[in-house]
Amino acid sequence: MRSLADTPGSTPESGGENLFRRSDFVVSNVDEERTASNSATPNVRTTAEIAADSLTLKIFDGQFEPGTRLAEVALAEELGISRNTLREAFRLLAHAGLVVHLPNRGVFVLKTTPALLNDIYSFRRVVEVGALHFLEGNEHYLTLLRSIYAEQLSAIRDSNWMAVGSANGRFHQAIVDAAGSATLSEAMQTINARSRIAFLQYDDIPGLHGHYSKINGQLLSLMERGAMKDATELLDQYLISAHNELFMGLGFYKTELFDD
Repeated sequence: MRSLADTPGSTPESGGENLFRRSDFVVSNVDEERTASNSATPNVRTTAEIAADSLTLKIFDGQFEPGTRLAEVALAEELGISRNTLREAFRLLAHAGLVVHLPNRGVFVLKTTPALLNDIYSFRRVVEVGALHFLEGNEHYLTLLRSIYAEQLSAIRDSNWMAVGSANGRFHQAIVDAAGSATLSEAMQTINARSRIAFLQYDDIPGLHGHYSKINGQLLSLMERGAMKDATELLDQYLISAHNELFMGLGFYKTELFDD
């Protein structure tokens, strides 16, 4: 039985992020006042958060395929934790949008459906595209996007596709965070997690991430030049294209594709 005591807070495979820094899974930096007020308090992570991190990495690494039932007894024994602690980890995963709890059946890794994929990209086309104008002249977030994009390119060179996916999620999270709304940022966290699940069901992850990473670079270049109208049009087309490519790649019906 393996204890979680020595589990690192982040790994190279995760893209260097603590996936559950807070119990509410809000890891964006839009709530600066709350962060400052808690700065004197050590960032002590609970066993449930560490367990949730471990399970999240297993999900993103493909060890638990979408739709898989998570066996409570076996996982509690494997992780060296109580079943009550594991249930709290499951609650964190459910709040993050990675698993669903079905009464009298158990906890299952989320499986992408046509309706869910439409929901993900409809949200992003409204919220993410709508948040883009907050980046005009916003050097703080432009600097953040440059840093994340550099990490994404480095991960592509290393063929570390989990880190590429992590960086891609953080790039688009930062766009929404720039709006300064904790509510939207938290919702985007869930959307990003569900997007990662959809990517797991797609056959050509390197091709998918390689193509859209280039568009991230084009978006960044437009935003740096202040060409926000062009950036908005490019991002919307990006999301339409990504939705339709995933929709077809996952074998869903053509009739529910987004129109260009």
